[in-house]
Amino acid sequence: MAGMTSGWVCGFLAPHLSVSFVLRLPMSTKPRTGAERYLPGQRKNPEYRAAYDESRRRIDQVDAIVRALDERREALGLSKADLARRADLAPEAVRRLFSIDRPNPTAITLAALADALDLDLVPTPRAKAS
Repeated sequence: MAGMTSGWVCGFLAPHLSVSFVLRLPMSTKPRTGAERYLPGQRKNPEYRAAYDESRRRIDQVDAIVRALDERREALGLSKADLARRADLAPEAVRRLFSIDRPNPTAITLAALADALDLDLVPTPRAKAS
């Protein structure tokens, strides 16, 4: 890759595996798919950007809830299978919920897990941005 300027740099570090890599792509890499050509232009559109930001905020909220439930499970020393039994949910559903990158649980599933972990799901008003 001598003489090429690097563009995107992606990395993955897994200390427990002692594995890491860096992928360097040249700046001249052109979009390969229609989506790669379409999305940069869309992100400049204020309506698209607002909808994207709203969706991102909602996804982040769900992720935070799932992380909090998983942290509570670990603090109680429960396995995912134990939690599934307590919540009367399928073990594979609980395992998948805590294992995938973008979980999308139903409110009923969240309530069942919260009950099983002796937690309440309580909506709180958002602090006003100043």
